[in-house]
Amino acid sequence: MANDFGQGLLDESTYPVSERYEHVHGVLPQPILLEEEGDKMIHHHVKATSSTGGRFIEVQLPEGAMTDGEIVSSARNAIHEAYLFLKRDMEVISHVYTKRFQTFQELATDLCFGDASLSSDSPEISQTQEFFSDPEVLNMIDGIVEKFTKMRSATELFRAFGGPSGGAKRVVDDVGHDNEEGSYATRSCKAFCSLDCGELGGSITYVSCFMKSNARLMTSMSRLALEVVDYSMVDDSSMDSGESLVTFGLVHIIPREDMLSLDSCKQIFSSIVECYSLFLNELNRLEGGGVRKFFFGVRHSLCLLKLFDYRDSDNSSYANDLQNCWEEWVTSLNSGCDIFVANLIYVPVLYEDHYILFVIDHLKQKVQYLDNRIWGEEKIATFRDLSFHVCDQMGDFLAKRNHPNAELVPHYKFEVQEFDWKSSKSNNDCGVFLIHHMQFYEGTKFDNVHLMKALGRRFLRAQICATLVLSDMNESRNDTLSKLDDFNKNRDVLAAEVRSRKKAIVVAQKERMNQEKEKAQKMVGLEKGSGTKVKRIIKKRRLS
Repeated sequence: MANDFGQGLLDESTYPVSERYEHVHGVLPQPILLEEEGDKMIHHHVKATSSTGGRFIEVQLPEGAMTDGEIVSSARNAIHEAYLFLKRDMEVISHVYTKRFQTFQELATDLCFGDASLSSDSPEISQTQEFFSDPEVLNMIDGIVEKFTKMRSATELFRAFGGPSGGAKRVVDDVGHDNEEGSYATRSCKAFCSLDCGELGGSITYVSCFMKSNARLMTSMSRLALEVVDYSMVDDSSMDSGESLVTFGLVHIIPREDMLSLDSCKQIFSSIVECYSLFLNELNRLEGGGVRKFFFGVRHSLCLLKLFDYRDSDNSSYANDLQNCWEEWVTSLNSGCDIFVANLIYVPVLYEDHYILFVIDHLKQKVQYLDNRIWGEEKIATFRDLSFHVCDQMGDFLAKRNHPNAELVPHYKFEVQEFDWKSSKSNNDCGVFLIHHMQFYEGTKFDNVHLMKALGRRFLRAQICATLVLSDMNESRNDTLSKLDDFNKNRDVLAAEVRSRKKAIVVAQKERMNQEKEKAQKMVGLEKGSGTKVKRIIKKRRLS
């Protein structure tokens, strides 16, 4: 079955879709032939035939599907046109494999429970057992499962082309074409951005110092993303520092003053890590296939470190605080995500102003420690002890949910995960490393060219900002984009004003530094003068 799928002409006398159409409408329609010629797909309206010698499929467009002409005329650009063709063709093919699967299921049911019987040398084996013990049947089922698993998640399809360094994973919907009202298409995963983000790159007058100094690094981002990052990173008195740029629920908010920590010279604030953890849980909630993951935020670090600091005394109150913090995160803030089925549990920790990550791996029965820094044996021993307390508390937490590995988690082996970008030098990018360790680590080492160099990590900082602000999860997005519209109308003027105020601040800082330097020099002179005078007095007294 798997070898024949997708090849050969359909026989309209036996094919379910054609039979149904002919039964309802009384005639067999002229289908569309999809034929490859070089790199192009040529669409022909041809008469149906029962020949099985060709390597093509004849299909009738379902009711409501857009024709080639409608797609070309309605597409906003080449990328949007390619997307509409892909979407239309997937809808057509979905009808094909749905009917095929129905036929396979009916045949299997008849073989197992109907009048048809399978030959068997042993009468003690049931028809069901014999059917599913056939290696050929098992291979067919495995093939079906594999294909359906790959088709469940569009994210997995795009990841196959790009990988961790393959750019943004936002999906742009064809707004206005899914229904007569022209509203946005309904999405089951709110982590994505359902807006049209425009073409990649483009000429923009940047207002923020961050985007102006890093403009050449951002050419692979969409125009809307570039504008959003620029707006969000403006550090000026004319902007409201308390403006909520990201709002995930009632608790998690990223104001402008926190978003400014994505500047290349600063360490990322914990509010950004918290929101990104929520984003990753939503992103992985409907992931098709692969490793199941659950992400904690970093807010529990205070409770965890208190528990760790008082490990040699009664720390039960801190243990309760940690359990309550985790309970709130799992049941209230991430109620749609199930930690019970997760193969990997990600536990970020802010330890002495440095982000580290523990990954509890149920598949390997290990707790893996991820970091961008290379530490000495003493510090590694500290993190090993800390991981023991994480696993001990996680075991208690999972036991409340009757997790089968609850008693084993405290005994998971500690392991240090190595990466090519690890360094003994300190920098402010530990938050960038943490977020990408969480997003792309699945139990084995991975590569990311952007993490290797400081310039690449600046691009990732901008990408983090755009991802959070433009996500459908962001309840502040509409307000932010409304203000962005007004901001875009006055970009040239705002850029000049911000640059002028920035220069004035720099000049004032230099003057203040010069004044402080002169004052310090005068103090040194006075001290030297007073010292000389004291020496003269002492000398006179000795002579007398």
